[in-house]
Formats: sequence, C-alpha cells, structure tokens
Amino acid sequence: MLNQPLKVFIDPYMFELSDVNEIEDNIRFFQEIIRLCNSNKIIVFLYQGLYERIKVGEARPFPIDISSVKNPSLKEQILIINGNFHHAISNGIQPIDIGECFDKAKFTSEQQEIDRDSLYYELLSILIMPCYKKDFIIEKKILTGNKNKGLSLGSKLRVKCNCADDSFNDIYVFSGIDELISLQDNIFYELQYAVKSKAITFIEKPQVIRGDHHNFVQTKDFSRFDQLTRKNRAVLNLLRFFGMTCIIFEDFHRDSGKVIGSIKAGRVEQVDSQDILHADFYAETGYRYGVRIFFPKDIGYKLFTYLDGDFSYQNVEKLKSLLGLTK
Repeated sequence: MLNQPLKVFIDPYMFELSDVNEIEDNIRFFQEIIRLCNSNKIIVFLYQGLYERIKVGEARPFPIDISSVKNPSLKEQILIINGNFHHAISNGIQPIDIGECFDKAKFTSEQQEIDRDSLYYELLSILIMPCYKKDFIIEKKILTGNKNKGLSLGSKLRVKCNCADDSFNDIYVFSGIDELISLQDNIFYELQYAVKSKAITFIEKPQVIRGDHHNFVQTKDFSRFDQLTRKNRAVLNLLRFFGMTCIIFEDFHRDSGKVIGSIKAGRVEQVDSQDILHADFYAETGYRYGVRIFFPKDIGYKLFTYLDGDFSYQNVEKLKSLLGLTK
C-alpha cells in the first residue's frame, strides 16, 4: 500500500511575517512546504475564507509580503516562492469549511490570549473538526518556523470543546518542517545542491586497480576502465556520473547470488578529501569481489545513505535520472 500524504496545518502567523530577517529565516520553510505538496507528501489544510481570498487575489502577496523587502535578490526569491505556493494550492492544499456543528461548538484552548486571537480562533475552529467528523484524520502537528509573533516551536496547544452532543480534548504541537522530511529526502536535496554547485562531475576514465594477481572478474585481462566488459560495467558506468574516480578489486569468493555488475555496499570510510565505499561487486564470472570505490568528499556517504547500500542498476539509474545527470 502506498504511503498516504500527511494532513497538516500551518501556523497562521507564518503568513504574517513582516521583519526582513524573519522572512529570510523562513525562506526554507516555504520552499519545503511547496516541495512536499508537489511531491504529494503532505496536504495542507487552510481555512476556507483564506483559501478563497488567495484564489481570487484578494489576499496580499501570499504567503510572504514583499512590501518591506528592499533587497532585489531576496524580493525575486520571494516572488518565486509566492508563485510556486499558488501552484501548490492546486496540488496539495485543501480548504476547510467550519460551518458544520459550528453554531453549537464551545471550544477553548484554556489560554485567554489564544482564545482572543483572531488568527488562532480560525485555527482552533478547524482543530475541533475530528470531534464531529470522525473520518477527518490529521497530524497532531502545526507547522511553524522561527517568528516573532504567535506560539513558538515546541509549544503545545490543547483544544477542548464541550456541547450537548459530544466532548473533545486533544493536544497539538507546533513543529518544525524538518520533522516531516525523511533522511532520504534530505540526502536527495543535498545531492541536488551538489549537482547544482558542480560538486558532482562526470569522470570519463576512472582508475581501475586489480589488487590480486588472479583475475576472476572476467575472462579477458584488464588494466583500464574501458577494458571491463559491458556487463561488469553496468553499474560502474552510472557511478561515473556521481564522480567515481577509482575502483580497486581485492579479495574474491565464489558467489553468483546477485545480478552481474551490481554492488552491495557495507560501509563508507570518510577521509580528508574523499569518500571510500567498501562494497561487494558481483562479477560476470560468478565471483563476488570485495572492492573499494572512491568518490568526492561526502558524495559517497550521500549515495550510500540514499540507496541504503543497494547499488543495483535500477536504483542508481533512477537516482541519476531524478537528478538529471548528464555528461
């Protein structure tokens, strides 16, 4: 069964940022919201009235007001975020109407300053929905960032409601965006940045070293990368796109339990200038070779972590395609 997107709320004060430093501190927050919506990882619930104002353009520049921003590059960055956020509305944001049950609801946070806050009043009125709509399942998280107004990261919000028909008592936690981003997603974003910053470059002719005088990698002898057979190079060819500079073939054992050319990594050794992948390589002759594969600093670790050590052709090719790697 495929993982269903998480259903979450955003602290309404995240839409009220005004201080430039505060805005800069939360750029990534909105970038991640957009990314998670577009990848169907989350569905963000918005109050119906706010949603309608956004759709018809009545809301001020949304979600970030640019009126106080003078820096041209920051303003351009915000305009991109605002445009992408509007696009994400159609993909991963859902309006919530609080009309049902609202006339008899008696809800409170048991904090007067919260109950009197008009922004949090709308939020509270949505948070009680699981009381009268039993199929309305939401995360007990309210996403927020570093801001000057409203409840801060880690704050707990108790919502209580009592009426003649039912009672409700639940706790929501104001949580950072990183709590919704998996380690694998974080690694992928870091690899994207490595590609953009050219920390990953294509290596035409990686060095090949045979550490043992016996050759059970293939029937034909080799001393250069292009002398390896097509089957043996299947995954290694792809690893050149990730900056693989060298592979050393070491000890070997009879083992044909994996697809020819596939690599199963056990650990990564990080030294000053490079990462060394310690792995098993499955040769076309039916032998399993212990190998050391050399990558640029941090890239080997990121690959190992993202792929969980499974360097099959399918896994590496998919990652290469997702990152848009070319020569």
